[in-house]
Amino acid sequence: QAGRRAIELKPGSALIHGWLSEAFALIGDAKNSRKHAELAEKLNYKRAMGMNISYQIALLNNKGRYREARELCKQAVKIYEVLKSERDIAIAYNNLGNEQHYLGELHNAIENYRRASEIAEKLKDSLLIRLTTNNVSSVFIMLKDYEKGRQYATTAHDIAVRRRDTFGTATSLVNMACAEVGLGLYSIAMKHLKEVLDLSEYLDDYSLALDGYTNVG
Repeated sequence: QAGRRAIELKPGSALIHGWLSEAFALIGDAKNSRKHAELAEKLNYKRAMGMNISYQIALLNNKGRYREARELCKQAVKIYEVLKSERDIAIAYNNLGNEQHYLGELHNAIENYRRASEIAEKLKDSLLIRLTTNNVSSVFIMLKDYEKGRQYATTAHDIAVRRRDTFGTATSLVNMACAEVGLGLYSIAMKHLKEVLDLSEYLDDYSLALDGYTNVG
């Protein structure tokens, strides 16, 4: 009874299946002991595969091999769905959206960013919500839908401010400024870029300011 409840609370946990295997062994139930031992081994293998895929994706992106990275992201989604690890599923969808973004598959990217965001909302994970929301903003800006780009960037900015996330605040401001230039709101855009510069100085990371001025330019 306790084992079943544990699985309901933490599905896809290799640790729980390992514990159940030992428990069934102690009461002489070899069949169920073996079943849970095999499940634990499978889940551990799947998690290791997922971690390895994340490493491979980073390497492929560094080499500009986005199509291969996209296919690995699809594999990662399937692996984490088997593991029922919702945060990992959200991250995998966000990563898939990134690859599609790089490849110019913009509508597909939005769809997968939104899938990631829906899971993040369910988990009340404000870090992931901000990240995926800002990513959606970036795609709308590329599609020249500046109003939507600004709306999503503003939402991401507000979340970052509430989290006291300086880096997230800066990246959202960059998107806000880019959208505002597209909308002809030049003075507001320059105000936001000045904020990005101030945050860059605070973080000692001038790549943020460079990104902002380059994108707007």
